[in-house]
Amino acid sequence: MPLVRGALDEAGAGDAQAVGRAAAVGSGVVNGLAVTPDGTAYLTDSVRAVVHRVTPQDLAAGSGSLTPVYDLTDRLTPVPGRVFSLNGITSDPAGRYLLTVDMAAGDLHRIDLGTGGLSRVTLQGGDLTHADDLDLTADGSLRAARPAPGGVDSF
Repeated sequence: MPLVRGALDEAGAGDAQAVGRAAAVGSGVVNGLAVTPDGTAYLTDSVRAVVHRVTPQDLAAGSGSLTPVYDLTDRLTPVPGRVFSLNGITSDPAGRYLLTVDMAAGDLHRIDLGTGGLSRVTLQGGDLTHADDLDLTADGSLRAARPAPGGVDSF
């Protein structure tokens, strides 16, 4: 898929920052992008509450097709009139886990890449409602960009 290859080229190999790149895929909307140190890309689907994966092997084979690997539908907090869910995504510097945000509810979810385990993360002193892109710094601080009300929050 050219969009995925283009987004990965734009992000750079090993770049763990989320990239706000939206594209229609079937009945979903691919939004956030995180690339782990091994070159695997994880992309959020804001409509279907799914995280897709594209491996370096997929790209080398010329595929780059999106493979849904984590479905968070049953883990989302109900929000009346919900249209979008998962948005920003980032990985820890070692590529052991992902963090993704449910922008409608403001919930942060952790995906353990070793076990596939899913858990909700409780933030101290913050709210991620309407959070868009996420970035996990080397010192463990989480930064979240929000278009409304605007700005970047650090946790």
